[in-house]
Amino acid sequence: MPGSHFIDEFNAEQERGSERGLVLVASSMAEELLRRLLMAFMVEGVEQRDFFDGPSSPLSSLSSRISMAHALGLLTERERHVLGDLRKIRNAFAHQLSTSLSDDRFADLLRNRMLEIAPRALQSVGDTPRNNFTVLVILMLSSIEARAIAAARDRRVIATTDTMGSMSSPSQPIA
Repeated sequence: MPGSHFIDEFNAEQERGSERGLVLVASSMAEELLRRLLMAFMVEGVEQRDFFDGPSSPLSSLSSRISMAHALGLLTERERHVLGDLRKIRNAFAHQLSTSLSDDRFADLLRNRMLEIAPRALQSVGDTPRNNFTVLVILMLSSIEARAIAAARDRRVIATTDTMGSMSSPSQPIA
């Protein structure tokens, strides 16, 4: 399961009853865990923060982190889609005042994702848009965190063998 402070924050938002807060907290958690995953995958010794910090940094947005993690093979296609759904829901909640997880566009999306990923959970937690959102988020965050732990364990190092000099010497023409 994601770090206890993430779960505590998520549960606190669940108890407060605000769907908007729940969605924004969940997307922030996903964004941070994707950051951790990508940083764990990068070689040690590079200025990792340069990739993430600042508005023009290449991995400063949730969308770019999803795309990069998927391109590096750190996310499955399904996980990429679920995170993309989370991003779309987050954007709607951030920019539209009268948005709800019960809106048809989100309720149907969340239910279909649950049928695809965790059909038994629909019965055990109750088939409501909020419950479906919660289960999907917890499953996704747990998956990302597990991958970050594995990536950190198998951390890459900067190459130490220089093979460029063995290709050809400047005095020899390349055939």
